[in-house]
This record gives sequence, structure tokens and C-alpha cells, in this order.
Amino acid sequence: IALSLCFLLANQAWGQACFEENIENIISTNAVGAYSVYSIDLDSDGDNDVLSASWDDDKIAWYANDGQGNFSTENIISTNAYGGNIYSIDMDSDGDNDVLSVIGPGGDEKIAWYENDGQGNFSNENIISTNASEVISIYSIDLDGDGDNDVLSAYFYDNKIAWYENDGQGNFSSENIISNIYWASSIYSIDLDGDGDNDVLSAFSDGDKIAWYTNYGQGNFSSEKIISTNVRGLASVYSIDMDGDGDNDVLSASWSDDKIAWYANDGQGNFSTENIISTNADGVISVYSIDLDGDGDNDVLSASQFDNKIAWYENTCGPFEIFGCTNPNACNFDATANTDDGSCILTVISVNDQPIPDGTYQAGVEINSVGTVPASGNVNFKAGQTIILDKDFIVEPNADFSAEIEICPD
Repeated sequence: IALSLCFLLANQAWGQACFEENIENIISTNAVGAYSVYSIDLDSDGDNDVLSASWDDDKIAWYANDGQGNFSTENIISTNAYGGNIYSIDMDSDGDNDVLSVIGPGGDEKIAWYENDGQGNFSNENIISTNASEVISIYSIDLDGDGDNDVLSAYFYDNKIAWYENDGQGNFSSENIISNIYWASSIYSIDLDGDGDNDVLSAFSDGDKIAWYTNYGQGNFSSEKIISTNVRGLASVYSIDMDGDGDNDVLSASWSDDKIAWYANDGQGNFSTENIISTNADGVISVYSIDLDGDGDNDVLSASQFDNKIAWYENTCGPFEIFGCTNPNACNFDATANTDDGSCILTVISVNDQPIPDGTYQAGVEINSVGTVPASGNVNFKAGQTIILDKDFIVEPNADFSAEIEICPD
């Protein structure tokens, strides 16, 4: 009997995510010593594929998604990726998702990236750094505000977090050290407290601790804020909205207790206790979350090294309501919203200094609506704008009037 878990946390500003505990959907058992996993669109067909790196066969591979959560056999990118941590993002500003990897001790000890042609065909490695003997985790995001994706790295024994500046074409600077942090096993960056900047989330093997650091701006961070120490062999953390409430929750994977769990965020960076997804991922070492079955909620993806397994766990709560302005004519139209929240801001208009709502007419069109605007009355518009006329608005015969339209505020 499958135990269905619906995590509904009452009396808190937390949402809901549902998983059937230990019910996994296997993608591959051919990733020998599976070490890292990620999901993104790699072949430009609009769904999220799966990317993996495995330790014992030195392999980076990807699996094509048909859009329904069914995956192809492996497509090999490299067989020279010993102990590789992986990530995927556009590294060279050409619009497709490339692959970033770190090759650790026992391999060539380097950070490298592989260029995607947009169809899931990849180049040979492009080396960023050969000073990567202690790098345990990598991530890529714009760190310097110049619009391209830089590279962030965490060193396990070397006690540092460093970043490499991208020139926008996939050429990188030498390392820039950010901080000295002991035994970091995983690092990620996203807004955790709802203030609009990217905070830092980390996993520490020393003490098995999940913690995060508030970004105060200009690269200044707070001291650590602990989310949990109830893990054994903490290997990986990730953050995304798991419960559809609009803030970023936290996921963890720990290999000693074979556990995948998530922690609900109240939107201010305060987190719930753990919600267990699985304790059946033997030696789980990587976790990620994205919508894998196209139903509108974020599922969970894992790599576990002792059973050589890439698997995913379906979130059965969604699709969630996404609140926002659903009127495409409004200034603040939100294409992702499926439930209108009453926040729509329409273009401000007036005729003879009187506001007029309802019914859209294109600019420059003479309106011949008997009883509303007589045939002899012309409405003069600013070029390229629209006017909204109430059906009961009356213009006297032969009256001259014009419409003044204010463009949506920034």
C-alpha cells in the first residue's frame, strides 16, 4: 500500500506539496556510481530533459523527455568526467543550455563546460580552471550584474567559495574568492527571503548542516542561518517553490540515511521541519526539482550512487493556483497567472478629461456607433494606442472631442 503524503502545514504561511513516499520512477540504472543530476531543456523542444554525471564510469549523459515524464536511453556527452558535479545554463549567450561540470580528485581536476548546438549535440570540453582539485559543487548565475552567467564553486577541503567571471562568450577569468567556509558539500543561490536579491544556500558535511546566508547587497552576507541538522551524510541542497505559495522552499539529499526531504519556506526565510519524500534512495548524493510531467507543479529528481539510479518523484498536489493579473490588456498582465487576483492596472484614458472604462477600440478608427458616438463624431487617438469607451457614453451630434491616453507606468 502506497502511503500518500500531503504536506499541508496549518497555521503557518506555508503551502502544500504531495508525494507518495518511496514511489520512484526510474530513468536509468546505467549511471554507474551516479553522482549528480539536473534537469532543463537540452534539445529545445519545450520540455525538461535530464542530465546526469556518474563517478565509476566517468560519464556525463542526458536523457530526452517526451513531455510526459517518459525518458530516452542515455545520450553521452563525455566519458572523461570523474566524480563530476554538473549544471546546465546558457554559458555563451546563444540562447541554448550548455553543460557545466567539475572533474574532481582521481580525474583531471578541472572545471569545464560543453557547448550545446541547441539540439542536444555537445562540443568537447572548454576549460575554465585546472585548479579544481578540491571543488565539490558548482553553480552558475549572473554574479556581477552584467547580464551573463558567471560560475560559482565550493571547495570541500580548501575552505573557500570562489567565482569566475564570464565575458559573455564563455571565456572566464581566474578565481575570485568570496569566503572561507569549511567542508561545504553543496552550494546554490536564489532569493530565500523575498527581498529580490540572490541569497546563498549551502550544505555542510561537517556537522550535517543545512544553512543559508542573507544577501545584503554588494556581495555582503549575513552569518549562517540554520535550516536543519537532522540529516546524516548531507550531500546536496536545492531550492524552488515546492508548494505553490510563491516562495522558494529547500530540498536536501543525504547519503548516510538515504533520505530526500524538503523544508517549507514562509516567504521570509523561516523554514519548517523536514517533510520526507524518500528514505529509499541508496546513497543519494544529488537532488533537483522541476516539472517533469507537465502538470504545473515541481517534481523531484535524484541520483543515488550505491544503486546506480536516476529516479524522479511525482508531486501530486498540483497544478497550483498562480495568482496575478490575467487581463492581457492590462499594464501588469502576468502570462503565468491562472487565477485573477484583482490587481490589473488598465491604461489610464480620458475623453474631454472624463475617464471612460469598458470596450476596446483601435487607434485611428472612426466610430459609428448609433446612440454612442454619432457618425459625424471622430475620436482622435495618439498613434498606436487604444481607447476604452463605455457603451452608454453619449457624444452630442457634431461635437468635437479627443482622447488623451497615458501609457502604463514603469
